[in-house]
Amino acid sequence: MATRVLGATMNWLLHGQCQSIIDAKLDCSLSDLTAFLDCQLGDSDNNLCIGLELHYDRANHVDLSIYCGQPIPSLSAGKYPQRLGLWQTFVNQRGLARLFPQKFWLEYDYYPSGYQLSGLFQRCNEDCRDITKVAILLAEYSSLARGDKPCNGSVQPEWLQQLFADFGLPQWIGLMERGQGLIKFVFALNPVTVRKLKHFIDDNFGTLLIALGLDSSIIYDAVELWLRIATVRISIDYDPRSNALADRLCFELMIPSDRILNESELCTLRQIELNFKASTEQVIRSISILQKLPYFATQPAFNLIDQELFMLAFNHAKICLNMNAITVKDYLLAKRESLSNTAIK
Repeated sequence: MATRVLGATMNWLLHGQCQSIIDAKLDCSLSDLTAFLDCQLGDSDNNLCIGLELHYDRANHVDLSIYCGQPIPSLSAGKYPQRLGLWQTFVNQRGLARLFPQKFWLEYDYYPSGYQLSGLFQRCNEDCRDITKVAILLAEYSSLARGDKPCNGSVQPEWLQQLFADFGLPQWIGLMERGQGLIKFVFALNPVTVRKLKHFIDDNFGTLLIALGLDSSIIYDAVELWLRIATVRISIDYDPRSNALADRLCFELMIPSDRILNESELCTLRQIELNFKASTEQVIRSISILQKLPYFATQPAFNLIDQELFMLAFNHAKICLNMNAITVKDYLLAKRESLSNTAIK
């Protein structure tokens, strides 16, 4: 193909589908980053796709994620260095491919100086039942990533074991480049695990809720309400140094994969964001930006260009509770399929 997967998709987004919502000054940075990743990842993976993270607390701010289902190269060339080769070496040396399959999101955050790799999100095999093994492995990896000596039991896994016992193994594990080596756990809630959510929040995030003027009952009711429509995921930050959770809690309200949201469900989504005490300005800005897209907020857009099918969809909304702010983000998913090589699924 003359144009590679990510570059072609980004070109379609920047000069058509997202032209009205992405500031022109980001065009060059986004194009440069996808061109770099195309050279590193190649076209061997037909599952390559782009995730756009839209922020509403800062003007025209868009972070980028890349999904791939293949071994990740060093990605150390040019201006996008990273240390994540350590994770793949760790998985390979310990024979953990079944527990941690080749399914990744590479996440890049935007800064005035350009995009920087913020972390890797690794898919976890949730069917694994050995939660003790997983807890020990993650503590060991975190120690290695910081350049510390092997843990030798300094980070006890009991706390992680209890977390996994309550919510199952995480769907995704985020290994973050920024900060102090935090590990993010993303759990998909279900009717069983959601019953433990209120007590979990009260026990671990009471100080955070007090600071934000929130009540765990409001959060629990909102999560239960959205579970009737689609999946809800919680994202928590774990600090291996203190063997404790950081004061940050996020909720991802997924969009149904088999249909679009109706008007009532879209109103429910916005009301939940307001119930979480997100600012009216953020919610209104989210609505106004998504309305600028060619398909509005809930209906996927498709384009057939030269035997290639391009797709853009609203994937999920995210509400983040931090000590000093409550933020709302929206996530769009874009992908290119070559009709000559890949059947439409």
